[in-house]
Amino acid sequence: MRCYGVQGSEEEGLIVEHAPDVLRVATAFVNAYILGTAEGWILVDTGLPGAAPLIRRGVAARFGSSARPLAIVLTHGHFDHAGNADALALEWDVPILAHPLEMPYLIGRSDYPPIDSTMGGAIAVMARTFSRRGRKLAAQVLPLSGDTVPGAPEWRWIHTPGHTHGHVSLFRESDRTLIAGDALITMDMDSWTEQVQRTPEPSLSPSAAERAAAASRSAASRKPLRRWMT
Repeated sequence: MRCYGVQGSEEEGLIVEHAPDVLRVATAFVNAYILGTAEGWILVDTGLPGAAPLIRRGVAARFGSSARPLAIVLTHGHFDHAGNADALALEWDVPILAHPLEMPYLIGRSDYPPIDSTMGGAIAVMARTFSRRGRKLAAQVLPLSGDTVPGAPEWRWIHTPGHTHGHVSLFRESDRTLIAGDALITMDMDSWTEQVQRTPEPSLSPSAAERAAAASRSAASRKPLRRWMT
């Protein structure tokens, strides 16, 4: 599996094996994921605005330049995770899927609530400049239903509210892999150095994985996760 990182960084073009049929696309301080095979795949999150070329290159390297997903799934609608959702969905002519509680922020009905301005640390200071506005996407936006992910039946989505009302995480039982979006972190968010030098890395730590399981409600299975990704 090839991991496409931020242009010019050490991660660009780095070959990394995180999990079978899981391609990580690093876009500055957030990740997007390509899940599946040439027979059928989905894109989970779309990274920061302007990262669409990175995602296209990752897709082309994996499946060929004409490949397109069955759907784009958003863990939530913040600009750093949905920054290219509209452009890519319209280009590929595929739907965008999100939790029903996230829909108001994606169809122009609501803005996100303000952040807590009393918090310190790098990401808290940076977040004061982040857009909290909802958006009205031009692409087709559909609510997730049931518990499996359309286009990726081996994955199920889990409602993990907190970061946003409609935040979801994706979990694959067969190898205990969790894609947690912003429900969990794998880097020091208070560190300015980490914000500019690296992107969140998958965690293979059993103790961290068990904490992740509890936080993302997959602990109900009573088995530890093998890996979790943000």
